[in-house]
Amino acid sequence: MPASAREAYFALRAFNVEIASIKDASRLMGGRSRGIGQNTNASGILLDDNETSEAGTDSSLGSRLRMQWWRDAITGIYDSMDSSQIGLQHQQSSSSSDPLLNSLVASRKHNPTFRSQEQVIRTHGLTHTFLRRLMEAREVDLDVMQYETVRDVAQYGEDTVSNVLYLSLECAGVSSIQSAIFSISYIENLKLQSSATSHFCDTKLRTFISQQRLCMVA
Repeated sequence: MPASAREAYFALRAFNVEIASIKDASRLMGGRSRGIGQNTNASGILLDDNETSEAGTDSSLGSRLRMQWWRDAITGIYDSMDSSQIGLQHQQSSSSSDPLLNSLVASRKHNPTFRSQEQVIRTHGLTHTFLRRLMEAREVDLDVMQYETVRDVAQYGEDTVSNVLYLSLECAGVSSIQSAIFSISYIENLKLQSSATSHFCDTKLRTFISQQRLCMVA
């Protein structure tokens, strides 16, 4: 990575880690609140199946709210860059009376990862489509514990690793070799998932080995 693009590259990677960790953080908190090997709440009281399901739902809802915050924040950057939206945004912000909405919008400037990503988008003109696909893939993955087929695993890699590589190249001023990126991202995705398999199996959070592959081995 050229020295001139390193700051932007690291900001992009920080953003990717931020949204990728939403799922893991949610499941870790859910596991701690229920206890290891039994369904309990934070006070150690045994929960029935309905209460356990509600705890999982709350965890999932929190993850989706965090992901939606990022989707709105990134979209807001591009909207503010569109000259045709400036007058409309000013009118909407001045007429908004929802304190919760105003608080969420104001919270963006206090997030260092968001501020860095905003600077990268404005400086290097990152493609919104790549960022949107990345966030959509992470959001869909929130409810996935194990993919069914190898093709599903490959598609997840295309939607995440490929888009990060596209954006990384845009940070360096390159945007015309997308065909080569697919093959690179496929290999990189398999490598990352293979290295993470041991950790996730130990924590019992998820596995990247597809059901199809497990059946072939069995």
